[in-house]
Amino acid sequence: MLGPVSFSGPIRQLSNKAAPGKRRKATLLPGGKLKPLQKNVILQDESKSSSQALPGIGSAAARNLTEDQVKDVLAGHWDNIPPLPSKQIRIYLSSSPDMWQEREIILKEAVPQLQDYCIQRGFSFHLVDTRWEGPKEIFDDYHAQAMHLSELEKCQKVSVGPNFVILLGDKYGEVPFPHTIPEMDFEALRQAAKENQLPNADLLEKCFIKDINAVPPQYNLKFGFNGHQELDQESCLSDEDFEELQAFFKDTCRLAVKTEKMTRAREQWYFQSVVEKELVNGIVKAPSPENSTLCFRRDFKGVPKKLQQSSAARYFDVEEKFDGIYLNQEKYSAMVKVKSERLTPSYQTDNQKLYTLQWTEMGVDQHNPEHSKYLNQLCSDFVEEVTKLIDKNLTVLKKAQKYYTPVLEEVLHHAHVWKQKCSDFSGREEFLEKVHQQLMDSTSKLPLIIHSLSGEGKSSVVSMIHKNCGQWLGPKCVTITRYLGLMQGSSTVQELVTSLIAQICTVFNLKNMIEIQGSQSSLFKLLKTFHSTLKQVASKNLIGQDRHLVLILDGIDRLTPIEEALRALWVILDLPPFTHVIISTISERGSMNIIDLFKRFIPNESCYLGLPEVPDTEAEAILDANLVKAGRSVSSEQKEAIMQAFRENRNLFLLKLLLDKAKLWKSYTSPEFLLVTPDIDGAVLGGVELLELKHGSQLIKNVVSYITLSGLGVTEQELHDLLSCNDEVMQEVYELYAAPPLEGVVHFPSVLMVRLLHDIEAYLIYREADGHDIIGWSHQLLVENLSKVYGLIYPGILQDEIDETSVDFTLNIHEDFVQLYKAEATVKKTITIQDKTIPDARRLTVPRPLNAKNLRKLRKLPFHMRVLIPANESGRIKEEILCNFQWLLTKFKGTSVKEVLSDFESVLGIMKYLETMSVDETQPKMSAREDVEMIYSSLKAAMQALKLNPENLAAEILGRATAEAQEHPYIGLLMKGAAQWVEAANTPLIIPVCPCFPYKNNSGLQGLMVGPSVFIGVTGVQDNLAVTYNYSEGVELRSLDTGEALSVFPAPLHGVFADNPLANVALSEDGQLVLIKTHPREKTKFTVWSTSFGNKVKEMTFDFQVSSFAISRDAETIVLGTHDGTILGIALHTGEESFSLQGAESSATITNIALDEVSGKIVATGQDLYVWDMPTLTLEHAFLLDGEVKCGLMKICSSSGRVVCGVSSTGTVIVASYNNGQILDTIESRTYRDMRDILIGAEGFYVIIATWNLGVDIWSVEPAQCVKSIDYPEIASDETDSDKDSIDSSLIEYIPSKVAIDHNELFLFVGFEHGEVAMYYIPTGEVVKLLMHGVQSVTNVSLFKEEFLFSSCNDGTIKRWHVKDLMTQTINRYGHSADTFAEQSPLEMHVASKPNPTESGGGTGSGEDSFYPTEDEAVREIVYSPSWICSDCVH
Repeated sequence: MLGPVSFSGPIRQLSNKAAPGKRRKATLLPGGKLKPLQKNVILQDESKSSSQALPGIGSAAARNLTEDQVKDVLAGHWDNIPPLPSKQIRIYLSSSPDMWQEREIILKEAVPQLQDYCIQRGFSFHLVDTRWEGPKEIFDDYHAQAMHLSELEKCQKVSVGPNFVILLGDKYGEVPFPHTIPEMDFEALRQAAKENQLPNADLLEKCFIKDINAVPPQYNLKFGFNGHQELDQESCLSDEDFEELQAFFKDTCRLAVKTEKMTRAREQWYFQSVVEKELVNGIVKAPSPENSTLCFRRDFKGVPKKLQQSSAARYFDVEEKFDGIYLNQEKYSAMVKVKSERLTPSYQTDNQKLYTLQWTEMGVDQHNPEHSKYLNQLCSDFVEEVTKLIDKNLTVLKKAQKYYTPVLEEVLHHAHVWKQKCSDFSGREEFLEKVHQQLMDSTSKLPLIIHSLSGEGKSSVVSMIHKNCGQWLGPKCVTITRYLGLMQGSSTVQELVTSLIAQICTVFNLKNMIEIQGSQSSLFKLLKTFHSTLKQVASKNLIGQDRHLVLILDGIDRLTPIEEALRALWVILDLPPFTHVIISTISERGSMNIIDLFKRFIPNESCYLGLPEVPDTEAEAILDANLVKAGRSVSSEQKEAIMQAFRENRNLFLLKLLLDKAKLWKSYTSPEFLLVTPDIDGAVLGGVELLELKHGSQLIKNVVSYITLSGLGVTEQELHDLLSCNDEVMQEVYELYAAPPLEGVVHFPSVLMVRLLHDIEAYLIYREADGHDIIGWSHQLLVENLSKVYGLIYPGILQDEIDETSVDFTLNIHEDFVQLYKAEATVKKTITIQDKTIPDARRLTVPRPLNAKNLRKLRKLPFHMRVLIPANESGRIKEEILCNFQWLLTKFKGTSVKEVLSDFESVLGIMKYLETMSVDETQPKMSAREDVEMIYSSLKAAMQALKLNPENLAAEILGRATAEAQEHPYIGLLMKGAAQWVEAANTPLIIPVCPCFPYKNNSGLQGLMVGPSVFIGVTGVQDNLAVTYNYSEGVELRSLDTGEALSVFPAPLHGVFADNPLANVALSEDGQLVLIKTHPREKTKFTVWSTSFGNKVKEMTFDFQVSSFAISRDAETIVLGTHDGTILGIALHTGEESFSLQGAESSATITNIALDEVSGKIVATGQDLYVWDMPTLTLEHAFLLDGEVKCGLMKICSSSGRVVCGVSSTGTVIVASYNNGQILDTIESRTYRDMRDILIGAEGFYVIIATWNLGVDIWSVEPAQCVKSIDYPEIASDETDSDKDSIDSSLIEYIPSKVAIDHNELFLFVGFEHGEVAMYYIPTGEVVKLLMHGVQSVTNVSLFKEEFLFSSCNDGTIKRWHVKDLMTQTINRYGHSADTFAEQSPLEMHVASKPNPTESGGGTGSGEDSFYPTEDEAVREIVYSPSWICSDCVH
């Protein structure tokens, strides 16, 4: 039986919009923009399914996953890729047109319950409702039908539970008239019409036009502005033609079937309603509908044949007759057939719910008790049945999930991207062969670096390299590929290395040391583990000639921060045999030349392969291959237009944009409508304008902005909720289409979301982040150009100009995100639409509660809130994030200590930047970050306790808040939250009743064990970097801001630690290089490392023992002292000898070397003191000494040209001028036989000698006079005499280790072997503070920027002490200023009389009554000690 033939579609409505006989022309607005002509512009060939959804874990393929298949995937054998894991319950809701009230109650009542149900189980819930009370030309479009079926297919692929629900009533609905007819069907219809001599047999030819660009060709319906292609006036379809065409099409189809020119199935397809097609695809053709589908069916009883009520048209297909309204029997029969024949007995009754209602004049009347009960029951049943199917599928899912480990899930995302890129690939054979030859080079131990400008196809090339590795290196080859930035696990160095280690260990069945060490391992430990893992794979013969290991890292420039990524590359600079690493990167990013950075530590040119430009032949091959894949072609003229544009800017991303435009061209498209642009900017702008024509300018602007500014990406639900809460978007939507169909509800229609995502899907990439599937732009060039189109302020993208409007709009987008993530219940906002105000309109958003599982909220809310800080929002982020106890506790539980501290660091960075931008110097600067820094410091001090148990947070906060801190209102808010949590706690707690933990307002006490270490120094160029020795790890470069080891430079223990470590490591003056000296087998080996990148720059081995060395200021030369008294100059970068010097007649070991490059002198000691002139390389002076000068007991003062050296064996100290060769003073004392350290003042006017246990002597030079003897402290200086008598001072012995002095020569710092650091005020000789570092020997002290004192200890700690304020207070207390002392001569300063303490306020430091440190001095400790104990109070 022939189905209903009453067609619907946009043709009739559109044709009525133009005056008869008039052509519709596309006109241009100022600036070259297209003037909108209609809303339903076709952006893609919507008749074809273009869903890019990948099969979800609930699919049959996932359920049948085997262990062997998993092993193949992890080994990079990606011929048969399992489906991606999915966290979605995605249901396509189909409904007959009369079920609108049922849809309303489901959307309002059932969906929120199901969303909560799924969230609790770690899934998201999406109900795709493509029905909406919008205009027919938008939603009953024949093209929209194909789009909706594509969305149904997507639901079937990705949903892990039910995927299709139909609400079936009595109305069959409209049948959209076909816009396209395949050539085969069209010819069958035409022949049937001619053979049967139908009137107007040429009507089809008159109404359709052939498009030979379609493959196979098809006929398109003619109407005024058909898919952007304007037709001639005589080609346009008139209203009369369309009315005649409907009847003609029905008769012709019947005849074609009768004469067997067309199949019955094809005829039925043309005459099926949308509902029937959805039912067939969703249930009838579904592989196991009993597990994934539901049907809710409503039948009316007591329906008369003649319907007098006008409301009947909403519930039945009706036809008007002269005497009333009657059921359309043809359509009514069609619906009966759907119910009886389509829902076959094989469809289980458990999946169907049948409801029978008495017909009333109002149809379904909510005021009728029976009908109201029905609606409520339907809603309840809907929730119950859907949850049953969810639970049923999740039970099966648990069995399939045993293979879906985090490692496999990560790899699968990359594998599916690989598959897509390989399918689009063409050409590049010559380049691939070069890569092949590089991989076959068994001698190479360096990575291969592929580079090009952005958009030239690097990712596709490395995908093909992965594909060919099995062919090149053998079928057993293990290939591990990462598209960096694609996933959260491949966006930072730490996450990437962790992921790679896990996959390598799984493939080769090794123990994963990261799992043993814990996920909180620092970066340097991760890198070391990664390096050792590669070595272990090779050493155990797990790889060999027939089994290589290939690591492919695509887009290393996308790692953040890029500097950290470059520093980490040292681990792949000496690859084991049969191990290969391939890296791709863009050549440039803005003004940064990334390849130049690479070449600083990988200078070997053979490691670099630049990707050549794509020649025309390859570009045409790519074009043809992709057109064939899309079922399209282009004419020769159209192809030439594309190629001409491509030749002007040979960029593959531009080619993709042109290709996507070409897919829309018809063979009859006029040249002026091709709109080809030869640059990416123009192509993106043109695409955006077309989207705005179809969907609305406000909608597209905000969708683009939300995706662009979301960070890594946004979930579909988040995007839907953002649009629902955006009043400007919703006002535009309802102005263009229809008023809100649900009373009191305003939300973005699902059907519009489906259409929108369909149109931009080719430019989206699907990722996983925080347990959710997110969407983002597929290419960085797209991000950059879209940001320019809408003036978005995006990090790292330079705008031509930034105006106030752009700033406001960008901030508003971030504010929308903030409001979205803050909402813990569905959003309600008043809105005015079409002059009607809807108070507290429900936006049907998903609640986002604050809990440890909601990682999206925990990570994205701080991300967006910190962007708002420049808009005077610093107080807000403090109140809601940084100083909110419940937030901090939840984030500690849900993420990690490092992530929480990272939030603080990001905010502090922004605040510091804003302070530097302040231009009003007359106004006092009130730092908005002081309280943030205080909390940040406390949290870092409590790091180890919080890692052990986040619930230690309350005690840590209450125990560290000083009286000063509590004056800040936001810290008070934090403390109040901590106190309230303590009161509500159900477990016993030990809570501090007063501040008793160490704390400092400038920085914090950080818990980080570094092992027994020796502190070397802090660089002035790269702030707060220190070189340390670690007996378990080697030589490390550490950040003194975070305590983290930024780089680890391996060094054998027998070399560096055999004697004085300070003599075996040097840091260049600019802080760029670290030199390490070792002594393997009676030789000397120097290893030079870059501090910026962590890589080995140079390695030199000498056949003799080097006893001392120094590095030149420009880091070009190292000067070596040997055991036979020779001085050698070595060019650092070549390793070649540049000069050789010999002492007078001595062949004694050179113990000390110093370079004065201002005066051009080399000063060295052994048994004697020598001075050489560097320009002439001549020995200028030789001073005979009575004994050897030990390592460290020679210092020079370049400003005065003086040198001081001490001979411990005789107790003699010599002060000499190395410029004129005179001995200025000789100081002798038996007490100096126990010299521990020696200094010379900044101007060379005095020397400082630290002895074993008799204090520090300060001597003036010319004449030699001991101007000050400073005793080592025995007990606190403010103790009473009676107190002193009561203590046995012999029990306290202070043995100095190292000394330091400030630039103004006022303060002396002495480290002792029992762990103390004494701070002396030189004019008075008194101890200002006694800083208790630890209980073992202090190995070094160093003053940095006259603000911080760094000390290191053998207990494995480095501490930073904030001493600037204390120094200033001390100077002011004694009535002097630093400038006053600087103007005095050193001698006058040293003998200045001590003022009366009582007159200047008395006391010292902030402690007032004690020289023991308070919490104000201990700023930073890189050590782990129990944070429950105040280290200062212990002493």
